[in-house]
Amino acid sequence: MNHQIYKQLIAFWEQSNYSESIVNGLFVICLILGLFPNYGEKERVFFLEYFLSGATLFTLMTAVVAFRSLNGHPYVILDEVFNTMFEVAELITFYVFFRKIIHAVLWKRIFPFLLISFLVIATIFFGSSALHDYSAGRIARDSMYLNVVEFFCLFMMYLGYFYQLFAGVPGKSQKGEPFLLIATITLIYAVVPMPFFILAGNMLRSAQKGSCVLFDYHYLLLSILLLSIVKSFQCKRLITI
Repeated sequence: MNHQIYKQLIAFWEQSNYSESIVNGLFVICLILGLFPNYGEKERVFFLEYFLSGATLFTLMTAVVAFRSLNGHPYVILDEVFNTMFEVAELITFYVFFRKIIHAVLWKRIFPFLLISFLVIATIFFGSSALHDYSAGRIARDSMYLNVVEFFCLFMMYLGYFYQLFAGVPGKSQKGEPFLLIATITLIYAVVPMPFFILAGNMLRSAQKGSCVLFDYHYLLLSILLLSIVKSFQCKRLITI
């Protein structure tokens, strides 16, 4: 029994060249390292919740595969619902982060619209996933389009920060500040995968191996983002303005 579970885990991790297992491990490490110190910042608490949600959801999906709890259509639904739950936690975390480091009133008004729009779309996706005629392929495709919407929201949040950085919006000098690293890596994390997720629906049907490689790049970017956040946590300064 244990040998069979081990074989299934290895086969599952090999599909992503072990990148998924590495990301899961990074979430756990970041969660532990992020506990100390917090300097009383609520933004750090949201990042801890982000680490916890990532570690929990990745671990749960690994457990489902290991114990063969679900297969076929139910597995795809659970996988994509978990992915969307992670995206919700991720966007909320960066929403709180960017609202704290941005002073421009216009952008602070735009951010809630972005968040609410994504939550509405995600809720529709959650409801649609329960429909019997919602095929596994369509669920996977729509989930990837939802990724694009989330990345676009993150990109727009960074634009607000970029505007503040170069348009002379009042604020203290940001050179060497921990949030500068997080914001910059977030831009790369959001922009680079967008074309892939737009095209990924067709790639899943026609080039499974190619789509897996592109997922590996996504996990690589996520790993870099996690490392940048936890590195900022280790600075003996606030991670926001």
